[in-house]
Amino acid sequence: FPVTIIIQQDVWGDICQKLIDVYDQYAYKNWLSKLTPTINGNAKIVELKASNSFVKQWVETNYRDTIQEIVEKLGFKLNGF
Repeated sequence: FPVTIIIQQDVWGDICQKLIDVYDQYAYKNWLSKLTPTINGNAKIVELKASNSFVKQWVETNYRDTIQEIVEKLGFKLNGF
């Protein structure tokens, strides 16, 4: 059954939607939704914090390159996890 996901309407929401397009809604629900973004619109920097070290390691290993690519296409810089 499809899962309805409500995504915030901002830069992080745009990033998440693109990640769902690349992976799927389950990757978002299980991993990416556990990230907390800090977005500095003036400096064009996105910083992500994970809910715990396991999530951080999993996301860095499996999704970091794609997240970085999407962030850069939106004109921002990914400033670590």
